[in-house]
Formats: sequence, structure tokens, C-alpha cells
Amino acid sequence: MAVIDLHNEPLRVFECLEAHTLNRLDFLFPDGTHENTPPGITRENFRSHREYADWLINIFDFWFDRGEHKKKIRLFDNILALLIGGQSDTEGIGEQSLSFFTIETDGEIRDSDVLGVAFEHASRFGEGHFLGKQCFEKLMNSNDFQTKLRQYSPASLSSECSMCYWRDICGGGFLAHRYSVEGGFSNPSIYCGNIQALLKHVRARIKKKLVQHGEQSETTKNKIITKHGNLNFCADAQSLSRMWDIPISAINKIALFSNGNHSNPIKNSCMEIPVSRILTPEHPDFYQTIEREMFDVVHFLVHKLNCIIYSNRLGHCFSNDQAFQKRKIGLLCRDREESLYLLGALKNSSLNRGKVSVGIEMGRIVAKKGKSDTIEITFLPNEKEPAEYFSSVNKASEEFILNLNKEFSQPPTVWEIPANNSAEIEIEDIRDIFSDYSFSDEIAISGDKFIVSAKEPYYRNEALAVRHYARVGNIAIVNNHAWASLFWTSMLSTMTDCDTDSSYQIIHIDYHSDLMMPKLFYSPEVGTFIDFFTKKPVFFDDKKTIEKAIYSTAIGPGSFLLPFFYLQKERWIRYDHIYPGKIREKSDSTSRRYNIANNGPPILKQCGSTLLLRNGAKKKKNIEIRSHSAEISEFPAIVGDIIFLDIDLDFFSNKMGGTTDWRTNPGWHPNDEELQKLFDYVQGIVEKIALSGKSVIISIATSNNFCPPEVSSPALQQLIKFFKTAGLIRSKEQW
Repeated sequence: MAVIDLHNEPLRVFECLEAHTLNRLDFLFPDGTHENTPPGITRENFRSHREYADWLINIFDFWFDRGEHKKKIRLFDNILALLIGGQSDTEGIGEQSLSFFTIETDGEIRDSDVLGVAFEHASRFGEGHFLGKQCFEKLMNSNDFQTKLRQYSPASLSSECSMCYWRDICGGGFLAHRYSVEGGFSNPSIYCGNIQALLKHVRARIKKKLVQHGEQSETTKNKIITKHGNLNFCADAQSLSRMWDIPISAINKIALFSNGNHSNPIKNSCMEIPVSRILTPEHPDFYQTIEREMFDVVHFLVHKLNCIIYSNRLGHCFSNDQAFQKRKIGLLCRDREESLYLLGALKNSSLNRGKVSVGIEMGRIVAKKGKSDTIEITFLPNEKEPAEYFSSVNKASEEFILNLNKEFSQPPTVWEIPANNSAEIEIEDIRDIFSDYSFSDEIAISGDKFIVSAKEPYYRNEALAVRHYARVGNIAIVNNHAWASLFWTSMLSTMTDCDTDSSYQIIHIDYHSDLMMPKLFYSPEVGTFIDFFTKKPVFFDDKKTIEKAIYSTAIGPGSFLLPFFYLQKERWIRYDHIYPGKIREKSDSTSRRYNIANNGPPILKQCGSTLLLRNGAKKKKNIEIRSHSAEISEFPAIVGDIIFLDIDLDFFSNKMGGTTDWRTNPGWHPNDEELQKLFDYVQGIVEKIALSGKSVIISIATSNNFCPPEVSSPALQQLIKFFKTAGLIRSKEQW
């Protein structure tokens, strides 16, 4: 171990140590605290200081470029492991833990002796614990031990560290380096700026290496950067957003296990750590946990089958010269229906000429709220030789993804659209109707018909997720905004305080009004609406037919509100649309009254009438619409018996071309001041709803196509914080 001295040239130090044929090295920051700062660092500059990082970066680049046969450097090995989803085996980087004891010469049992740099007896447990009969058991059952454990807990991190992007990688830094008289150990590390600079550099090098590997691949399938629709997924953690992250195992709990009648706390104690997490594709850790052989498989499972992937967080690497961990993918099933469906389909895809190259096993996992079904996919489950395993796992993965594509492939659908009014129908009109479909051939004209051959879009199957949300609480987070209305209907069916006289108020916080007409047309013969694409009836009170209409895109993210209005056509509804600024049209907070009708303009001018908001009829107008500007802080009155708080995260983005000066700023999003103003506005609405005491259903659309992750990530975290603080998130039992 070598302590960094900035006066020494880094590469010469490394070469000198290497010359002594050492196989494992480590570089340490000089001991220091906020009271006794290290050389070159002050309490004023510690967040921006990076001389120690630059010193280490010189060595890292030289070491990293040497490839597989480089000597092990513990600090670098642990940073790399953390960045690709593994764990750290040393203190000072990664999640901190009380993992060993120090025995003083007088027999006193203490924590790490390095804590002494903070203040005298900083490593002591209470007033002192000493060697003796059952001393460790007594210590570990004492309040003194629990107090010390709490110092290492993530809950003890400063608010600055808790909100930091690097929290899970940095872990807050070495405990002693956080100390100050005023804040104790609840401060950022005195090496905060240096740690961040080093982590950013290492991550950038990994990303560059991965992207280079992808560019060198023969096919686009193996590329690290993969396109899905209009959304790019890549190995760059910063381009992916933090959504929700549910711990499955216990956090920092030391458990004692008895061996017969004898207690041996040293041999029989173990540290349980949060090694399993449910991760969504938008979480920054998600793609970091995936090895290159698994990337295409995981991408297919997530974006074509909407599977929930959970990572074991241990990574997949050699633990020593003999043992290794096989490539595995864990699926968490939302319900029994999904688990049985996936189990059969994946088993069919796992067979290759009768040989089992992929093992599919059913399991159960203990989560926060009970047990859930899991499916574990193991590649080459019967292979025991590491060399043979890693030379064959690529082929097994490629065969599995081919089988998956065959199992879930779909032939193109052919639509015949009458062209007897072809003078009025342009091909671009048809392209617009089928904008979410992939065309197999060009649109053709045959006789008096347009022939359209296209494949239906793959969407992440959020129907199962919506059913799950409706069972456990009053908030749903979806990507496709159309699922919000299905969630509302599901939630209303569970509510005891909803009757036929209850009024609804939809507070729609969104860049778009989402009042477009769906691609449905009314059939007087059937007495209901017909899906334009599938030609099947859609009943707005039938979840199954609504799901199918969302899958076919007949009901889309911009057209889900009118079907909901139609379902509730006998009920008074107040709809408040809140723009982020003055936007495209003049803000108008005056009331406009409508009723919902089924005689809207025909699709393609001939395929039946659609839904329409009508304001000229003499019928009772049950829908009141108002528009409000967040820019000038126009707040809607809370007047409904049941409130639907519906937020699209593109409200916080200007990719669609907003107002003010957002488009002149770098990136897609408003500057910090404008963004904070929007947060303040939404917080004001949340507080008004909370004060009203009304029942509230919350839906959030992440809208990946319109809102970039660098905006959606902090926005989502901030919204959840508002809801929790105001007490708006409720379990099913609280309705």
C-alpha cells in the first residue's frame, strides 16, 4: 500500500513498485478530515479539488491500457467492479460497512483504528468493550454496537451525499474523511471533488472501451449502443435515469447463528448486504450490470417482453483461480399469470437441437411486501470448466436470442383501405395513421384499394404493471401515457368513496393536452367503437379490450383522454390542463364547456366517425376544460370529489419546442432557475390537493421519446418526494 504524495511523479512511483514484482498494489489518500485537511485541500475547495484524482488518473490510464495481464490495483479493481454492477471489497469506496474489529494491546475491541484521525477514541465502542468470555456476543448485542453500525448506514450520509449521482459507487467515501466538529461523520468526504473526478474518468474510459468494442463488431446486434424506436440505449450510465429501486434483502444487519449449545459469534456471524435489487432500464445501474454476452438477450426481454430484470449485484467474474459465476439473468414476475406465460415461452426458446444450452428455473424471492415468483435464466448450466464455459457462452447467448425472436416473431399484417375516394386520401395520411408501425413494403394501390403491409409495434407490456399498481397503491409510473386511463379505471373499481354522483377532476400537467381523437370509429350496428387496426370492438369499461387498443395504438399517449371521458359521459368532469409556459397558444383559465360525442370526423375521411369534444350541442355539457400557465403561476381550484393528478415528465423538458428561452440553452431542458420554478409550481399544486383532503389517484408518464433521462431522473425523484411529504401516496388499505 502506498500513500499518495503529490510531490512524486505518479508513473515513476508505479514503475518502482512494479519493479519489486508485487502482484497486488493499492494507493491510499492521505488521512485527513474537515478539521485537519490533507495537503492542498481546504474546507472551501474540497468539492472542486482534483489534484489527487489527476495523480491517480495518470496511473489508471497507463494500467488500464495494458489489458488483461496488468497487476491488480485494489482501488482501481473495486471502482471497475462497482461501475459494472459488482461490489467493493475494501473500505473507502462503495457502500461502507463495519466489517472488522481492531484489538488493542490492552485487549480493548475497537472499530477500524484509522478512525483515530478524526478524534481520540473515535473507534471506541461506547465507554469501551474488552476481550473476555462471550465478549463479541455481548458487544454485538449492545447499544454501543448499534450506534456504531448507524454511522456506516446509508441513512447516516449527509443530504448532499444522499442526493448525489455517485452515492452507490462512492458510498460517501471513507468514514474518517467525512468528519467535522459541527457535523460529525455526516459530511461529504474531504476528498469529494477528487473521488468524483476519478469516477467520472474511469466511467468514461469504460464507456469508450465498450463503444469501441461495439463498433468493431461485425453486426449491429453486438453493438453496445442499441436503437429501439426513437430511443437510444447505451452503456453510458449518465444517459440513463434513476427511476425506482426496491431493495429485496436486509440492509446492514449482522445476524448471529448458534452452533448447537455453543455460541461462536466470530465464526458464525455474517453480514447481510443488499445484494439484490429490482432495476428498471432507466436506472443508471441497469446496463452497468450486464455483460456484453447478455446485452442483446436482456434488451429483448426488457423492451419486447417488458420483463422486470433484477441483478444480483455480484457481477460475473472469477472469484479465484478455480471458481466462477455463470452468466445469469433474473426475472421478477408481477403475478402468476406472467410467470406461467414466460416460463413456457422461455423454455421453448432454450432448447437447441435437444441440447440444453440455457437453463430456465422457477423460483421465489422474498421482497419487501411478501414473496414473488422469479425465473432464473442460466447460460450453460452444466458446464463446469471455466475456460470451456467462457469460450462457449457467446454462442449460447446468440442461439438463445435467435430462438427468442422465432418464438415471439409476428408476420406483418395486411390492411386493405378502400381507395374509392383516393383523390381525397394522400399516402402521407396513411403513413401518419400507421406512424407507430414498421412497414414491410411500400404502400401500394391495387384497383380501388390501398394495400398496407406493416408489423405492429412492440411496446413494453405495461398492462401487467398497471394491474399490479392498482392492487398495491394509488400511484403508477408508466412510459406510454395511454396506460394512465386504464390505471384510473382500475383504481376507481377499488374505491369505496366513489359513487355515481362523485365528480372527477383531472389535473393534467403536461406539455401536450392529449385531447387528440383516438383511431377508433363508431359502429351503429355493434353499438360501440371499433379499433381501426384490428377491426375488433372496444368497450371502454372492459380492461382487456382497452389493453388491446393500446397495443394496436388505436388509443395512444395523445388520445387516451377522450375514451375515458366517453366512459364517464354521465358524470361531471373538470379537466385542468397545465402548460409549462405560455407555449403554443395563449393561456386561457376561463371555463369552456363540452360534452363527448361519437360523431367526429371519419378516419381517412371514410372509415367511420370518431370521438369528438362538442361544444355546440344543446345537450348537457358535463366536461369543463380550463388551461393554466405554470410560467405565471396560475393554480387550478381543487373542486372535484376525486382528483386525478396526471403528470407527464415532458412538462419539464423542451424537446418539443417550448417557450421562454429554453431552446437557446444547451441540451433539451430548461436551465436550473426555470426548472426550479416548475418544481415549485407542481409542489404548490400537490400541497393544495393534500389540504383539500380529497381522494387522489396519481399517474406519471416518463415519456422517454419526449423527455431525456437527464431531465426525467431528477424530476421523478423530486415528484415522489413531494407526494411523500404531502402524504398523497397511499396503500390499498388506506382507501
